[in-house]
Amino acid sequence: MPAQPDLRNLSSFVAAAEELHFTRAAQRLHLTQQALSTQIRQLEGSLGVQLFHRTTRRVELTDAGRTLLAHAIPLLAGATRAWEAVIQADRGEVGHVSLSYAPTMRRQMLPLLLEEFGRRYPGIEVRSAEVWWGDSPLIHGPVEVTINRSRPEAAPDVASVPIFHSLLGLMLGRDHRLAARPTVAIRDLRGEALKFWPRAFSPHFYDVIMGSLHDAGWNGRVEELVIFGSRMLQDDPDACDDIIRGDGFGIGFERQYAALEPDIVWRRIAPDMPIPMHLSWRRDASAAVRNFVSVTLDVADERGMLPDGIRAEAELLLLR
Repeated sequence: MPAQPDLRNLSSFVAAAEELHFTRAAQRLHLTQQALSTQIRQLEGSLGVQLFHRTTRRVELTDAGRTLLAHAIPLLAGATRAWEAVIQADRGEVGHVSLSYAPTMRRQMLPLLLEEFGRRYPGIEVRSAEVWWGDSPLIHGPVEVTINRSRPEAAPDVASVPIFHSLLGLMLGRDHRLAARPTVAIRDLRGEALKFWPRAFSPHFYDVIMGSLHDAGWNGRVEELVIFGSRMLQDDPDACDDIIRGDGFGIGFERQYAALEPDIVWRRIAPDMPIPMHLSWRRDASAAVRNFVSVTLDVADERGMLPDGIRAEAELLLLR
């Protein structure tokens, strides 16, 4: 088998073959004529063929030269594309990102985030899924970045920052004794039952909510939703009926639901109860994932949602 030719020598051959004039080819490549001739001789030696017929008046391609030219042009173009793809991959400009997100993200910044990321990085495919299982898909599964209410405290291989906070509110029956108030203190619901999702779906988030409610003075019991779908409370008709009758209350964020049941109202908790939304990614994340993290921070910042100091913290984490 002949030796594999050097791509630089092949580029010199193409220039000479297209110009059929060594001086013009050398000028085109910004080489001396001697350097061009040396590279073509090296190419001929590596292939063991003669590529040009040279006379004092003209230069012509041999049959081997014409054959090589037909293959060399697409070969060099393919090599250029390959080098560009390598650089793009290193910059995180191509590839894919697998994202999982909390259900409330669909009504907050997710559509804007995906649109902005697609505008900046059209070569990256984002595969996204709505999940309830906190950071388990990130730590143990195929997901590379998550946006949800859980912070992976015990995961040393995962970085996480809060990107915004949402105000927690109450879902009350329209005729509930506190429904006429614009804001409701949690302590005024002392002893009433909370209709809430099962802890197993997102233990950290569940504990954050329970801790906040207990700290604010609530001491009632939790009645877990039996039917727990993408619309959360609204997918459990029995739980909704109980709330409408005044036999309990629900919780939710201000823009969590596109519309509530006609006989259920949302009321803000007093004092405010902000709950963080966390952006989390694996520390060994690809460049594409790191670019997604950066764009997420930009979008949250542009909307005035990003807490003070979080961008600097996140940028330090991205460097590690």
